[in-house]
Amino acid sequence: MKIKWDQRILENCKYPVCLGVTLDRTLYFKKHTNKLKEKLSSRNNLLRKLANLKQTALTLCNLTAEYCIPVWARSCHASKVDPKLNKACRTITDTLKPTPLPVLYKLASNAPPSIKRNTLTKCERDKQLYGYQEMRRRLKSRNSFVTTNSL
Repeated sequence: MKIKWDQRILENCKYPVCLGVTLDRTLYFKKHTNKLKEKLSSRNNLLRKLANLKQTALTLCNLTAEYCIPVWARSCHASKVDPKLNKACRTITDTLKPTPLPVLYKLASNAPPSIKRNTLTKCERDKQLYGYQEMRRRLKSRNSFVTTNSL
C-alpha cells in the first residue's frame, strides 16, 4: 500500500515513534516498555556510582519512566518497568533485595510505580474531561466521586 502526503510517498515503518512513545500495530506498547527498561538499566548503573542521591534517582529514573505514562500505563507490558524502578529505589535507600516493596518505598519517601501510574492517568483523564478545571460541586453536603480520592 502506498500513501501520499504532500506529493511524497510515505514509507512504511514497523514501529513508528510519536512524541517519544514507540507504537506497535496492536498498541500493546511492548517495544516501548522494552526500550524504557533498557534506558532505566543504563541509568541505574550510573545511579549505582552516585548512590544515596535521591534527587539523582528521581531525575534519572522516575522522570524517564513517567514520561507519557497515561498512554501506556494500562498496557500488559507496563509491569516490566517496575523491577528497574525497584532497583533504583533500593540503590538510593541502600537496602537489600529481601526488603519488602511497601517498606522500601516508604523509606525512599516515594510512591510505588503502580500507584504513580494510576494517579497520573487519573490526573490526565480529569484534565481531558473537565478542561483543566475542577468540576463545580452542586451540593456542599454531598461527597461526590469526583472530589474524593480513592488512593
